[in-house]
Amino acid sequence: MQVGLVLVSEYKEDGRWNPRELSPGQGAMALLANTVAARVKPEVMLPTLQQVVEHATILKSSRGEAGEVVNSVLKMDLAGGD
Repeated sequence: MQVGLVLVSEYKEDGRWNPRELSPGQGAMALLANTVAARVKPEVMLPTLQQVVEHATILKSSRGEAGEVVNSVLKMDLAGGD
C-alpha cells in the first residue's frame, strides 16, 4: 500500500495549523527523527522511508488542538495531490 500523506506536527498551546510542503529529503529527515526502528534495523527502515517520501505529500506545521488539523486534512483534495 502506498502512503499518500504524511503530517509532521508538534502541539503548541498557541499553535496554528499552517502547513508547508517538505521536499522528499526534508521529509525523510523528519521521518527518520521519529523512527526508532531505524536505529535498530536501518537496512529495512531506510528503503521503506525512501519509498514513502518518493510518493507522499509531506506537510509540516505546529498545531493547536488536533481538530483543526483533522478538519483541514478532510477538506484536502488528496486524489489530486494537493
